[in-house]
Amino acid sequence: MDSLSIFTVYRNPRDYPGSFVVRRFEVTADGCTQRAPLPLVVTDTLDEARAAVHRAHPGAVCMARSDGDEPQIVESWI
Repeated sequence: MDSLSIFTVYRNPRDYPGSFVVRRFEVTADGCTQRAPLPLVVTDTLDEARAAVHRAHPGAVCMARSDGDEPQIVESWI
């Protein structure tokens, strides 16, 4: 495996106010992001955001947000 996909769910980010956004990050073993985190989906509900993650990466596991995360981050999936 040369990279790890991480899907981060945001609520009410600046570029999509009032929405949930899922962004996919490709991270290499040295911690570098390979691609710009373009939105995988923009939706009105958290359930729809989670469904998009499961469609893109069946079997993904949820990681709760950390205290140090940006306030817009709801959760991440690996």
